[in-house]
Amino acid sequence: WFSSMYDMDGTWGIKYEGSKYYQETANFWNEGQHVNELWRKLWVNYKEEITNRYKELREDVLSEENIISKFTSFTNKIPNIVRLAEKSRWEGIPSFNHSDIDDIKSFLEHSAQILDAYFKIS
Repeated sequence: WFSSMYDMDGTWGIKYEGSKYYQETANFWNEGQHVNELWRKLWVNYKEEITNRYKELREDVLSEENIISKFTSFTNKIPNIVRLAEKSRWEGIPSFNHSDIDDIKSFLEHSAQILDAYFKIS
């Protein structure tokens, strides 16, 4: 089993509909804040296994370099005309002014620090 994001809009610090940003220092893993019952039960019963798997994945799959590489590769495949059409269609959404790779990288760096502290990775 593994946990997985299902609504990727909010994953990189943007509210799901693009109307606002979360602070880079937001800690969604903090006990009692935004923690759903499934995650709580998994954490209580499988804390060691989850921690070990996170540490393992952090070495390669979840490394900041790998994630940014995947984003860069993906975004480079999108023609600029498509980006402009999307921006024109959703021009009132503030996230269009900040959804570039540098913003994703910045949010990722802060999130990784928070998660590493949560999982006690130095």
